[in-house]
Amino acid sequence: MSYDYLIFRAGKNLPADMSAIEEDDLVSVGTYSDLKAKILVLYPQMKWNDTERRGGLVNDVGRFEFNFYEESRVMRSFSIRTSHRQDRNATQKFIEKLCNKLGLFALDGQQLNVFGCLNPETQQIPTGSMK
Repeated sequence: MSYDYLIFRAGKNLPADMSAIEEDDLVSVGTYSDLKAKILVLYPQMKWNDTERRGGLVNDVGRFEFNFYEESRVMRSFSIRTSHRQDRNATQKFIEKLCNKLGLFALDGQQLNVFGCLNPETQQIPTGSMK
């Protein structure tokens, strides 16, 4: 069983209730190529499958599968899938660190909790639970 995170950049009018979020509430996170290059700088050991637009990373925290689903050139989000057996606190710290370096947020799909970018000039969204 997987544990999934949605990685995104917030627009100005993100709803307080995450169940009401729509694609128009998000702004571009960049192209697949741009994101791949930025992530490779942070994690050069990451393995990529360009045909399926996926990246895989195994580290001391666990396994992370990055999925870039959108066919459009500029994406509004991507997902990171992990195992529910991984230490959730360590996994969240890893994803939060990634988001902080990329100026993005993560939505914990199970808890509906948003966390990530600590730079208020890069993102404008309240932190904490968005239920």
